[in-house]
Amino acid sequence: MNEKRKLQRRQLSVQLDVIDRATRQPLGQLVDITSEGMMVAGKAPVETPFFYQLIIPLPEKILGKERLEIDAESVWCRSDLNPQQFTAGFQFLNPREENIHAIVGLVVKFGVPE
Repeated sequence: MNEKRKLQRRQLSVQLDVIDRATRQPLGQLVDITSEGMMVAGKAPVETPFFYQLIIPLPEKILGKERLEIDAESVWCRSDLNPQQFTAGFQFLNPREENIHAIVGLVVKFGVPE
């Protein structure tokens, strides 16, 4: 796969659900994140390319936010090493500055050291 990502994604020390705001159904768990995108692992494949409105409940308030609400496009989805699990890459679409700051705060507080 050709690597087009500008920023290195960071894993977190907490598990966060990623929820489809339209259906209120979970897409899976956040695997890693940057201010530009994220990877999600779930039990079902996600449609690609597809526009999603996502909710990510935060483990505690970060910059006054209890959750991230962010628009993203699924850019790839594939079967994981575990054949009953799928991973998908999402690119954030025009993220609001407050969400970018909250993502940075999330990584600072809960990011796994590299």
